Amino acid sequence: MNNNIWIINQYCGSKVHGMNFRSWYFAKELKKKGFHPHIISASYSHLFYKLPVTKGKFTLEDVDGIPFTWVKVSKYKGSQSIGRVLVMIQFMLNLFFLPKKKLNDPDVIIVSSLSPLPIINAYLWSIKYKAKLIFEVRDIWPLSLIEIGGFSKLNPLVLFFGWFEKFAYKKSDKVISLLPNAKPHMESRGMNKDKFVHIPNGFNLEEMKKSKELEKSISNLIPKNKFIVGYTGSLGASNAMEYLIEASNHLENNENIHFVIFGKGQHLEKLKNNAKNNVSFLGQIDKSQIQSAIS
Repeated sequence: MNNNIWIINQYCGSKVHGMNFRSWYFAKELKKKGFHPHIISASYSHLFYKLPVTKGKFTLEDVDGIPFTWVKVSKYKGSQSIGRVLVMIQFMLNLFFLPKKKLNDPDVIIVSSLSPLPIINAYLWSIKYKAKLIFEVRDIWPLSLIEIGGFSKLNPLVLFFGWFEKFAYKKSDKVISLLPNAKPHMESRGMNKDKFVHIPNGFNLEEMKKSKELEKSISNLIPKNKFIVGYTGSLGASNAMEYLIEASNHLENNENIHFVIFGKGQHLEKLKNNAKNNVSFLGQIDKSQIQSAIS
């Protein structure tokens, strides 16, 4: 065994491109342990702050020692748009033409959702290369569409993603979940209980030692001599930040408490419109500055 691992994550970024970071850190740690990871990601994500430079349908690039294959896809508007779903399908279809001869044959293939659609490609490749197949669930779709988006269980989109979800649970050798209590749901969708592995998000101690200070132009906007309630992260539907804003409204007349929010997302303007003067929205900051922001 050559310990070659393909990591298929449509939204995988890096410290160069921006979120999502989980698969990137997995690859870095796997490489330290003697494995040979190769990330397959899409050329566009609404979470990237720097898009990769691509030429043609597939672009191979070394990003800080980790090989990437960027799959060319269209741009879309909004994390909850139909365009995003269409791009998921486009990514899956383009994977059928992946220049596999330019990659080392895999011993393990990991599909990290969202999106679950590439499980079809990965399953076929796992048979061809006699590779182990791992399905990683970062966001449970289509359950998220039902619980957060308010979709009916009979919605065509829910049924569509549901088929891929069931297929992934049944065909994968192992299922990794960030959520420790997801096992009953996954079993109800056809997963064998022995496949379940819980691996939460971690943090990198070396990066914490290299944290950067906030620019003065930003840090000066944080009130001094007040109790600060802070948040750093995305501002979308799944983050439920409307409840924090509601809490801040109840404390509007308390001059000793101030709320500071770092981040961006589809609900940013809505949150701003509902917030009072005791909330400061200071935009998105670099990951290396988060430690400074919350200290």
